[in-house]
Amino acid sequence: MFLADGGGGGASSAPSYAGTQTLSLEPSAIPAALNAFRAALARVERKVADLDGMTVAPWAGDPASKETAVQFAERSYGGGDSAYQCLTGYRDQLRNAAEALEQAQAAYIAMEGENSALWGGQH
Repeated sequence: MFLADGGGGGASSAPSYAGTQTLSLEPSAIPAALNAFRAALARVERKVADLDGMTVAPWAGDPASKETAVQFAERSYGGGDSAYQCLTGYRDQLRNAAEALEQAQAAYIAMEGENSALWGGQH
């Protein structure tokens, strides 16, 4: 059936950007980057919260809508490559990046002090 394989018929493959990624920043850019990552994290956390516990009902009450609802729920919330799992994985990556930036900022402040010229007036 068309819905059983998501309509594409092919196997999924790992994205080309999988694995550890690095970001290099000048110390003065850390505060702005940290703000951007925190804002993105907050938006994604709201989306995850919106999706928590959401159910997909068979909207027409017939066998076709029941099967469609089951397949939609599976792709949305099932297995490791579901939309929900991808979104929570992205949330976790954003959280890790923000924490790493916070640690980098704390290390630079500990090393260089609160020299506003070094930080571009932001911290």
